[in-house]
Amino acid sequence: MGDGRARAVAAAALLAIAAGVPLHAQPSAGRLPACVIEASAAAGTELVRHGCAGAGPDAAVRFSIALPARWEIAFQDTADMVLTAMDGDNSVWVVGNDRLPEPWNRADTLNFWMAATELLLDRDVTRMEVEDFRDSNGGRIASAREWITRSYLSEQVLLRLVDGLSITRDGRTALRRETEVRTLAGEPAGYLSEVLETGGRRWRFTSYVTVRDGALFIVSLNTLESEHAAMLPLFERMLASFNPRTERR
Repeated sequence: MGDGRARAVAAAALLAIAAGVPLHAQPSAGRLPACVIEASAAAGTELVRHGCAGAGPDAAVRFSIALPARWEIAFQDTADMVLTAMDGDNSVWVVGNDRLPEPWNRADTLNFWMAATELLLDRDVTRMEVEDFRDSNGGRIASAREWITRSYLSEQVLLRLVDGLSITRDGRTALRRETEVRTLAGEPAGYLSEVLETGGRRWRFTSYVTVRDGALFIVSLNTLESEHAAMLPLFERMLASFNPRTERR
C-alpha cells in the first residue's frame, strides 16, 4: 500500500463513523457550504485559523481550527463536512456531521424521532420505543438533542465511537493500539491511537471524537510513526485551537 492508499484507509475510517443516519430534507434555498480563513489568536504565526460551515443536512454545523499556513488545504461537504490539511506524509482531518438535523416537515419530524431513539439505544427500535422517547421529551426537539448529547459524552459511548474509527474494523492488524477518554474543546472526547505497518512503513493514526448539540466532530492526525513525536506538539496546538459548535434557528 502506498502513501495515497494509507491516507485512504484513514479517510474511510473517519467517514464510516458518521454513516447510517437518515438525511433530513432542507429548504431548497439553503446556503452553500463554505470554509474561509478567519482572523484569530493564531494570526501572525505559522498557523492560520479556518472557519467552516456546512449545508444540507449539516447546515447547522460549524467548526474552526488553526492549521499550518503552508500545508495544502481542502474542504468538502457531501455526507459529512471534511476539512483536510496535508504536508507530504502528514495529514490532519477534521470532520463534522449533524446526527440530528432540524426537521422541516412532518416526514422529517418522524425521521428525527426514529433516528434519535436509535442513537440513544444503539439498535433498531420499535414504534412504541420511539413514541416513549418522544413523550419523555414532551415532543421537544432541543430536549431530545440534549439527551442524546449527554449520553454520547459518556465514557462507554465515546470509546465505542473511536472503535468505529479503528483500522481493525476491516480486518487490518494494529501493531499498537490505545484508547481512552480525553478532552477536546472543553468536552469529554474519545481518543484512539493506532500503528499500522504497510508497504514496509509504519503509520500512526491518532483521532479524537466528541459531540456537541447532536453533532459529531472528529480531529485526526495521520503521520509516519517515525515522525509522530516531532509532529505531536504541532498537532496539540491544532487541537487546542479547535472550536466545534452548531447554529440552529
